[in-house]
Amino acid sequence: MKASYICILAVLVTSAASDDPTECSSCWNIGQTECCPTKSVKCPSGVCMTVSEHCILNGQHHKTITKMCGDKTSCNGCFSVTTEQGLTVRVSSQCSTGNHSNDGHCYGIGCESLEKKNGHQCDACYSNSTMDGCIPTGKVMCSGSELDCVTFRGIIQVSDHTVQQVSVKGCITKGGCALGFGAMPGAKSMKELELACTAAEKVPIEKED
Repeated sequence: MKASYICILAVLVTSAASDDPTECSSCWNIGQTECCPTKSVKCPSGVCMTVSEHCILNGQHHKTITKMCGDKTSCNGCFSVTTEQGLTVRVSSQCSTGNHSNDGHCYGIGCESLEKKNGHQCDACYSNSTMDGCIPTGKVMCSGSELDCVTFRGIIQVSDHTVQQVSVKGCITKGGCALGFGAMPGAKSMKELELACTAAEKVPIEKED
């Protein structure tokens, strides 16, 4: 994943071309929940998409909205990463068909299942000062469809163009490594030293009082 946009942006690939591609609204607004499309893009898939991202980084909330071409395999889906060590990522996609049909899409994660514990856990840690790896200080309970554990080390450029060395361990949506997870929304992966996923450990779910 060389210099590719991280998280869900890396998985949204246009499908096979058709003779009359749909025109979709296109915009990307980091740190905002609205983006006014100033241009359009031809989408052979016939699908228009809006991606909503919510990242909690060291206690600060960052929201990003993107409008673009969609892929039916990633439509109306939810993607997440959980560490409880300073980094939490929540992403959802909304799709529609027809020219500029994503014009009226509003920001919204809308994935309630992302917050429901699923009986799996992973080692967890996060550092934004090294790409030499981080040492887990405990386990994190996975949520929603997080059935894999992720390890990521590399260099990223965040939305204010600051370059950071990052190390992450935590829960990730099943198949997250194949999607091209980097580190957090609104960033660009500059160098990837390690990206690996393994099956999460299954544990009993504690009953709530």
